[in-house]
Amino acid sequence: MPTPSKKVYINETNKHKNRRRLKKKFRAPLAIFGILALICIIAAVWLIIRGRREADPIAQVEVTDIQGGLHDYSFLLGYTVDPWTKQVTFYYPDDYSGKYSLYRKNEDQTSSLVCSMSYEVGDRVVPMSVDEAGYGKGNVRFVLDFSENGDYQIPAPGQTLTFVMTADNMTADIFSGRTISKVVEINSDTFSSLEIAVAFEELGDNRYRLSWNETAASSYMIQRKTGRGDWTTVEEVGPDTLSYDTGHLEPCREYTYRVAVLQSDEIVNVSSTFPITTDISVTYATVWPTRDLTLYSDAAGTNSIGTAHLGKSYCVLDVQGKMFHIYTPEGGGYINSDCCMINLPEYVGGLCAYNITNSYFSNYMVHEYEIKGVSGMITEGYENVLLQDGTFLVPLLYPVTDKLIAAADNAAEDGFRLKIYDSFRPYVATRSIYDITELQLDRGLPDSMMSRIQLSEYLVMRDAGLITARYTDTELIKETIMEENEEITARRLALSQGYVVDPNNPEVYIQLAPDGTADATSAITAEMYMLLLGENPVTYRMAMLDNRYPLNDFLAGVGSRHNLGVAMDLTLESIETGEEIYAQTRMHDLSFNSELGRNNGSADLLASYMLDAGFRGLYSEWWHFQDDEVKNRLNPVSVREGVSIEGWKVDDKGVRYRLADGTYVTGEYNIDGTVYVFDDFGYISAP
Repeated sequence: MPTPSKKVYINETNKHKNRRRLKKKFRAPLAIFGILALICIIAAVWLIIRGRREADPIAQVEVTDIQGGLHDYSFLLGYTVDPWTKQVTFYYPDDYSGKYSLYRKNEDQTSSLVCSMSYEVGDRVVPMSVDEAGYGKGNVRFVLDFSENGDYQIPAPGQTLTFVMTADNMTADIFSGRTISKVVEINSDTFSSLEIAVAFEELGDNRYRLSWNETAASSYMIQRKTGRGDWTTVEEVGPDTLSYDTGHLEPCREYTYRVAVLQSDEIVNVSSTFPITTDISVTYATVWPTRDLTLYSDAAGTNSIGTAHLGKSYCVLDVQGKMFHIYTPEGGGYINSDCCMINLPEYVGGLCAYNITNSYFSNYMVHEYEIKGVSGMITEGYENVLLQDGTFLVPLLYPVTDKLIAAADNAAEDGFRLKIYDSFRPYVATRSIYDITELQLDRGLPDSMMSRIQLSEYLVMRDAGLITARYTDTELIKETIMEENEEITARRLALSQGYVVDPNNPEVYIQLAPDGTADATSAITAEMYMLLLGENPVTYRMAMLDNRYPLNDFLAGVGSRHNLGVAMDLTLESIETGEEIYAQTRMHDLSFNSELGRNNGSADLLASYMLDAGFRGLYSEWWHFQDDEVKNRLNPVSVREGVSIEGWKVDDKGVRYRLADGTYVTGEYNIDGTVYVFDDFGYISAP
């Protein structure tokens, strides 16, 4: 009887044999099934990954290593923002067939399709255009509207909307598979506001800065209000420029600035306005030494480096103590300001008004009667005082200006402005006016008064060629007047037979012959008759001096405070209206009516401002005031010749050379033996 263990062994052996036979039988099907299952799993995973990539292009573009059918041509795929319509336009380059899509990133970090389109070459809708980088903007465009009635709302602060574009199967050889753009993020700052807010900053020395927020602008225009009340553009800057420096502004002037937002060549918004009132400033003012002055390398005056010459114009860079720092092509230096006259319009500017009539139509008259050779002339020594732009040179000794400023400030508090008709007067002008007038004292006054010409009228007629400047030639005029005086005296002695009125012409007188008949060959005008034989004619001596005063009470014959640069002829005008006060006479009426004893309230008001500031008056002229304190303290010298502004001129933009009429040199120009080159704006470019 067999044992159980052996049976079991036999059975197990047989069992294994049987199992091996079954596996061998089904080996091939099972292997095939396993391979297929593995392939399915791999395919499923691949499809899931591919689906996720296709469904989430934003995730794709964030992958650093782009592989397998995804090509990074994002530099060709662009977008633009129009802040005015509040639209974002996504576009594809050139003209390629393909399928194009726009996706948006959701809050759960997935992506959803916004819109898509298939495009075939030739389905052109809009003309091709080119962006700033030179890339084409094709006909495939997606526009998102963030306007008030658009499909999207502008994101709230802190919120961001993210978009991405894709392109599949474009026909160009350089593209294959999918082309994808960079991520585009839109937030509350994407659309700049139309509102512009400008900040104002004072930089010192009449310099100011305007700064503003970024707005939806193609450019900005910095504008300044003119005297007529309209606006003029002083500079236009690009959309990336958000500030503007005014540079050094003229002293004691009122300016008003604003910033305008420009889009498509139209102003769509403007900022609030910024009124500015500048202070006095010596920077860039013109000065003239009244004598040859030592030029020092430092303000302490320890090292002499040259000479600043009498009467030559220099441009001031700054002042240190009593020393002017002036510009010279050699490097500049320092001179004593006590010995310099300074041009008032460039120093105190609008603190005063100016009308230097001696430079275009002298108002020296007697009761509005012309003084031949003086009235209506450009006085000798004033040839270069009126500049081409209608402004004047108004030199005054620099130490005197402190009193002038004090007087002007006091007048301004009452609504008045000092109006200067004369300041420095060269000695040649003093002698010219005196000598010519003296020769005519015993002549009778003309039959009619002379009409004054205002500066505005003169400039219009000058520019239109309707008037020719009349320059005083002192010696020629004196010679002519002396010859006329001799002729008048001779004719008076010769005319002893008397004259009768021509019965055919009451304006003509005919001399009587010895037989009592009228001699028509000796006819003279009625004006000449009154001049020669009129009864008790009113002479200049009578009208000017009232037979009481010598001429030098009204006109300096030897020297004048004006020649020293310490005196001024001036009046008052209303700041609001520009109208002059009404004194007892008009300015420069050389007659006893101008004496201080005849002052009215207006003349007394002017005197109060000037005397309170430290000036002294002249009893024969209500308009004349002088600084005797400065004269006695500094003993300034008398300057014989007139001044010219010709010389080097500095401003914030560079260095120019100004001619005597106030215009600037351009191109090549020889100055003191050196040829300089100036650009089209007059600034020096090379020595």
